[in-house]
Amino acid sequence: MRRTILSICLFAFFLLLAGVPAKGADLQAGSPSDLSLKMEVQHAIDKALQWFDRNQDPAGFWSQPEYPALTGLVLTGYMGEPSGKIKATPPESVVKGYQYLLQCVRPDGSIYVKDLANYNTSVVMMALLASYDPSYEPILRRARNYLVGQQDDFGKAGALDNPL
Repeated sequence: MRRTILSICLFAFFLLLAGVPAKGADLQAGSPSDLSLKMEVQHAIDKALQWFDRNQDPAGFWSQPEYPALTGLVLTGYMGEPSGKIKATPPESVVKGYQYLLQCVRPDGSIYVKDLANYNTSVVMMALLASYDPSYEPILRRARNYLVGQQDDFGKAGALDNPL
């Protein structure tokens, strides 16, 4: 279990570090060592994506169903895949992952199952934003309002009268 969670976090972090090339960027540009590194990174990403495709639960989540943030991290990684092929044509695993996340949306705008409502909502928002799907905008607005509503306001409500 811990190994799966660690794998999810490392995968998402790795994709964020790899970065997304500028639209229309040519992988052939730069020195031969740059090309070699880019190919090695893409190979590692492809292997990670294959692993996640094989290890997704049939219900659409990865690792633990009560923590949609874990699925959100994986989906954010998928959407950050540098070649853009996942974003252009999402595979079934990605579609099922997003469907699972939508099942976790609550009427108050939060997006969680069991606990850690702020954390799960925040990470799932990141995954929904990474998809660039405009149909998620109402969900994102409600989730944002939920998170803002969870903040403490010491002093006069709505005024910047307290350093906290």
